[in-house]
Amino acid sequence: MAVRAQNSVPATQNPPETGSIPGSPLSARYKRVPLETKTRLSNSVVWRLQREHYERRGANSWNDGTLPYYITSNPFIADAYAHVVHGFRLDCNETILVVELGAGHGRFAYLFLRGFLEACRSMGLPETCINYVMTDASESTVRSWLNDRRLAPFVERNILDFAVFEAGKSKEVNLLVSRARLGISNLRLPMAVIANYVFDSVPQDVFVVERGRLFEALVTTTAPDGASTPKMPALTDLQVAYCHQLASAEYYADATWNQILDEYRHRLPSATVTLPTGALHAISALQAASDGRFLLLSADKGFDREVEMEGSQGPPPIEVHGGDCFSLMVNYHAIGRYFENQGGRMLRTAFQSQSLAVCAFLSGPAAEPYRRTTHAFEAAVNKFGPDDFFTFSQLVAGLAETATFRQILALLKLSGWDHEILMRFFENLMAQLPSLTEGDWRDLHFAIRKVWERYYAIGEDLDLAFHLGVILLEIREFAEALEFFQFSGNTAGPSAATSYNMGMCHFGLSQFVQALSRMNEALGLSEDFDSARLMRVKLESMLDTHQQQAAASA
Repeated sequence: MAVRAQNSVPATQNPPETGSIPGSPLSARYKRVPLETKTRLSNSVVWRLQREHYERRGANSWNDGTLPYYITSNPFIADAYAHVVHGFRLDCNETILVVELGAGHGRFAYLFLRGFLEACRSMGLPETCINYVMTDASESTVRSWLNDRRLAPFVERNILDFAVFEAGKSKEVNLLVSRARLGISNLRLPMAVIANYVFDSVPQDVFVVERGRLFEALVTTTAPDGASTPKMPALTDLQVAYCHQLASAEYYADATWNQILDEYRHRLPSATVTLPTGALHAISALQAASDGRFLLLSADKGFDREVEMEGSQGPPPIEVHGGDCFSLMVNYHAIGRYFENQGGRMLRTAFQSQSLAVCAFLSGPAAEPYRRTTHAFEAAVNKFGPDDFFTFSQLVAGLAETATFRQILALLKLSGWDHEILMRFFENLMAQLPSLTEGDWRDLHFAIRKVWERYYAIGEDLDLAFHLGVILLEIREFAEALEFFQFSGNTAGPSAATSYNMGMCHFGLSQFVQALSRMNEALGLSEDFDSARLMRVKLESMLDTHQQQAAASA
């Protein structure tokens, strides 16, 4: 029997609105000094603090659990996006560029490319029908992708490239591998842009609508005085006060942005609204680099209907993650109006989102109906989409101890072979293994292979290879289990449990000398490991018997 866990061995027109960034421990203890006064939120110092955090932490920003990522980086959403982008590719009938903003840890790109290329192969389309570009505002994050062995095959096949691009600031996309620049004549292609959990953390502006008048909400940000904080303060040390001033009809240089605000002024009786300026800047820059045919797919916490903003009052809520980064709700309705005012379209789900708004936006020649893209969005997002799957997975989490093997297998299949689902049901699955049929074992073996194919580690505290090895050992797939334990030892480091399980794999393969060596190895790592000691005694006895029989026959 396998050991299951590695650690199982022993001047305002209205009064100002004031508040601290959530979690501030210093707001009332020290004298405060202003960092900025009556500034547009999009120009606030808080965005610089956030950029510095991502540059400092790089790709490690996601491996300590402080930043949410699962809901936008799982196999289900990657497959849904691949389906929609594949429809866009068929509508355009030529090679397309796919640009992912804020690619961060890289898991989504890996899952998307696997799903998209599988669809291409099934239809006999060449892999070269797509050029995928991962981008991030953090140069250290982008540089880390160059040495990623899981992404390397896509780079070698000229499918994948990388670029530093900061939404709301960058105007060009300069590719790191090919040294090309998007938007020049020979790279002006139809473009699909993916932005998951990006627009909630790039600059926005805030406005207040009151009885047909539009006010700009300007921020004054203060921090504890310099004597107590010699360096730039953390976000949670800040206090933000909003003051309202009447906004002009020509607030922005872009007439389409002003048109959106004017619509809100006339249509909303009383509300606080945001304008996602960083998102709109990024969209405009990327549209200019395309050939005019353009798809934006984005998922985030946000509003995609005007009715959701009616009656909203007070400053926009700021959610802090880990002390040095934060996010706001995204006004997808404004992004939709930006596209529609240009003759484009917005696609959204029929029902209001529960946890994640997923929207698509299309622009291009007026004669282009994008029928396949629209149909794919209906099938992959509206009918039962990423937000529905996340809500459903929360429901079935309560069945972790009671679900049957076939129910677990069905959920794994629905999820796109998500390792998170497998780990959620791991103990239940192990308990059921002895009662399963040989056919069940074959199906489980297939499922394990699919889960491993779609797994992309991002430094989280999980040794998936070890857990998959445990299952394979229990269903007597000894050779394959041994490979997983070897991988675990090479990546997670040696452990007594890993050595013991490798010994049991050798034992199942009748490799008794190697099995004895692994039991000695396990006891060297944990001298109180009783199972390894008993197995060593058994193996020594077996080998002595074999030697005596060999001597007698000689």
